[in-house]
Amino acid sequence: MTGKKNQFRAQAPGLPVLAGAATMRRPGMSARSRADRSLTCPLPHSLSAPTRARRMTRRLLDRWGLNGDYAASVEVVVSELVTNAVCHARPDIRITWRILSRDGRAHVRVEVADGGPSGDASVCSDRPADEQGRGTLVIDALASDHGTVQCAMGGALHWVEIAVP
Repeated sequence: MTGKKNQFRAQAPGLPVLAGAATMRRPGMSARSRADRSLTCPLPHSLSAPTRARRMTRRLLDRWGLNGDYAASVEVVVSELVTNAVCHARPDIRITWRILSRDGRAHVRVEVADGGPSGDASVCSDRPADEQGRGTLVIDALASDHGTVQCAMGGALHWVEIAVP
């Protein structure tokens, strides 16, 4: 993974307090002062996970002073990543949000770790066919960069970075 590992503790209302979370100032902080902040949370392996992840994303980005169209774009990406983990991967699901500084710009990096391919998409099989298969196009349109890292224990880490305007 990229970036340094300076870790703090967050007390954002409605978000779990976990080691590795960040306390952040409101708008006006420089890209440098936003660098290397993070929060990691487990998610249920259920159809409620994308909604929960979007709500946590909205609250966290608001706490970090990032909102409006930018926050909406990050929420869409989070929803795509978590939906894919629920529909196509085994448990456990974990989401991490980070603010990184890259090339003098701040980026929000979202990582969704899962238990690896399940081979069974029955969890999401009741979704209409026209609602499936567009996730990569959405992520390509909104992300500065994205990728997947296969983990030694068979899981995968899917990550997306979105430059802060």
